[in-house]
Amino acid sequence: MTAGQDDTCRIVDIDGTPVRVRGAADMDATDRAMLGEVVAAARRKHEQETPTDRAALTCPVPNCGHRKQARQYLCRGCWATLPRHARTALSRRDDKAMRRLSELLDQVRDGVPLHQVRVQP
Repeated sequence: MTAGQDDTCRIVDIDGTPVRVRGAADMDATDRAMLGEVVAAARRKHEQETPTDRAALTCPVPNCGHRKQARQYLCRGCWATLPRHARTALSRRDDKAMRRLSELLDQVRDGVPLHQVRVQP
């Protein structure tokens, strides 16, 4: 991209799916067809995910519904709401890690507000 060209995202409709595309150049038929293949492949992959896969990547906090990353206990927003001492304890990887995770999940299920969660060090 040369100096002065616009490098912003714009929305392009691909088979009824709005897709954000970065760059200033207009898309020709070939570009749209290639992007359509990528969107179709992503849609197929999404449909192949089992509900348990989606549930495993959903934050366990009631009424949150945000996705969490693999190998993380909570989504970023909920994690940031935990007290610092709880985050520190839950970040430790030792023989007590599973017990601390269990304590966290029990409190979440019992409706304890995240800012009041207590986890043993």
